[in-house]
Amino acid sequence: MRILYNDKKLYLSLSRSEQELIHCDYEDKCTQPLELPMSYLHVLHQDISNIIHTRYKELDEKYRPEAYVIEGRKKTNN
Repeated sequence: MRILYNDKKLYLSLSRSEQELIHCDYEDKCTQPLELPMSYLHVLHQDISNIIHTRYKELDEKYRPEAYVIEGRKKTNN
């Protein structure tokens, strides 16, 4: 999946393998990139930033549990 910016327009594009997952009969339903309104860009950026932050925190907790000390009921990050 790619998000593209071309000629002042925003597009969502799927690879062939991603399209095959969506459409069983891919040969008959090859899709074109989907144009997204530019107003979506800000929300898209926020969502992706939040997802990245959450995922890195999960990985950090998994591989560096000593950095997360529990004091009483409150969980803190050293």
